[in-house]
Amino acid sequence: MREDFDELRIPSEIVERYPPDRFVLFDLLRSQVPDTLLKEIALADYGQEVQRHLDALKRVRNRQGEDQRLDWYPREVLELVRWGAPKEWPAHDRQLATSFCACALIVMPWAASDEGFLEADSVAALLIAVPELDSDLIVPLIKLLVELLVHSEPWDEDYLYVAFGCVYLLYRVEGADWMRWADWFATTEREALPWHSTMYPQAHSFLEIRSTVSHERFQVLVEELLKVPELAPEFKASMERAALVEDEGLAKVLGKVAIHGVSAIWQMAKSRLQDIFRRR
Repeated sequence: MREDFDELRIPSEIVERYPPDRFVLFDLLRSQVPDTLLKEIALADYGQEVQRHLDALKRVRNRQGEDQRLDWYPREVLELVRWGAPKEWPAHDRQLATSFCACALIVMPWAASDEGFLEADSVAALLIAVPELDSDLIVPLIKLLVELLVHSEPWDEDYLYVAFGCVYLLYRVEGADWMRWADWFATTEREALPWHSTMYPQAHSFLEIRSTVSHERFQVLVEELLKVPELAPEFKASMERAALVEDEGLAKVLGKVAIHGVSAIWQMAKSRLQDIFRRR
């Protein structure tokens, strides 16, 4: 097993061109969020404890007490909207709310972390929502992902998800030489996967390192990159493995939904979250 992963860390050229910044994207997003949209977000938990969620959301938006850890209020509604704002909302409101909630879950500390909640689900939501919201926000999002990569390790569970997200965004930036960074991602994936062999012995792709409900969001991005002509062989192989993993994973999810129903799946997941918080 390797011990030296220095060459697999995010390339210094990316760090220099996109200086890491934890709050640059969040500050741009929160400046656009009016009280009316916060009220809609506060209603996301079936209208329960709306005022408590709303008061907490205002503190998050205003970055008041940001050194304090996020509690159930407003984390529950942040997570619910992060999964997807209601389809009946105007498109701009959906993308803004999703982006704001996902970004808040990453940058604001909460009960399980001193530095926020770095995990694939929020990153996936940002990768989908931010480009649709405003293309000018892509570079600030890259700076956030660079911040996350600089302060994590190649063997961390979500490192490859964030690294993939960074490559995908660079693909959307003109003149970013993104294929160079795609080669870096493919090499990092190949070398880092063995570190996860104990917990994830089946892992042949970054999507197999952990179970995440956001796999379908990553699949959309993987399939977009697979359409790019003249992909480097190693990176193309990596994307093909990821696409195959997602096809198989989605079939399993659909099977569970067919057996238990969407409502039952959600209630089990919510019950699990509530149990976790009761123990804290």
